[in-house]
Amino acid sequence: MKMKCVAIGGVPATGKTTLMEKVMFNLNPKKIFKYGLLRGYVVNNIYILGVYKKGETFGGTDKLSMAVQKDYEKFIQKKVGHCIFEGDRLFTQKNLCGLLDKYNTKIILLENDEDTLNKRHTLRGDNQSIKFIKGRATKLRNIKENKLLSAHLNIHTLNTQEESEELALDICAYINP
Repeated sequence: MKMKCVAIGGVPATGKTTLMEKVMFNLNPKKIFKYGLLRGYVVNNIYILGVYKKGETFGGTDKLSMAVQKDYEKFIQKKVGHCIFEGDRLFTQKNLCGLLDKYNTKIILLENDEDTLNKRHTLRGDNQSIKFIKGRATKLRNIKENKLLSAHLNIHTLNTQEESEELALDICAYINP
């Protein structure tokens, strides 16, 4: 049986971490794993990549070392179990394309309108520069335009807690064998 992977991306403030917190609530991992610089949680042969601390605005793979890429690649090559991750650090064209021949891959891209994103940035008090945010948007546009990835791409807009909860349940049903 081919392992499954769910990769979640989006520009800042689209709801990636909120979505992953709901996934984690549903899967309820109790065990932490470490693989070199790669950190996360494991439950039922499902590896949740990234670090999440209650009450933190920013979490996930962005909390991992900037040098995590080599350990991530080795981990993915080993195919030790299903995996889920979100965040800018690992959500790259190279990594997403590298998953396709090893895992049944579902790529979830979160989007929202500029007004909603601006309100969320203000609400959470982040200080990410316009240049950084535009760079993320360009990166994600390139992923969307990649023909190899498009068959695995699912685009969602999450405006309510209920929409996040529903998508989290869908992700858990997909990944939990």
